[in-house]
Amino acid sequence: MKAPLLPNPPTGSDSEQRTVVAQAVAQALHDLSNPVAVVSGNVQFLNAVSDTISDPDAQAAVADLQAGMVRMEEELARISVLRDTLREWAGG
Repeated sequence: MKAPLLPNPPTGSDSEQRTVVAQAVAQALHDLSNPVAVVSGNVQFLNAVSDTISDPDAQAAVADLQAGMVRMEEELARISVLRDTLREWAGG
């Protein structure tokens, strides 16, 4: 398990605190983006072959996975906007 992104509350000036938080958010976004990309690629593959699956429950599971991945990608985009906003507030 990785260490916490912010093991202690940031100290220093407001700008320094915002910089620390922005860096933590950027690291979390990076750490999440890579595994999400791997899962998304596999879900796309399953979606492409789902018409060859005769089990309706399996087809429903693939559809659920696809919907879940869309939602995760949307949330990562929101975190990306948050990261960029924090960087602007921190002055860089």
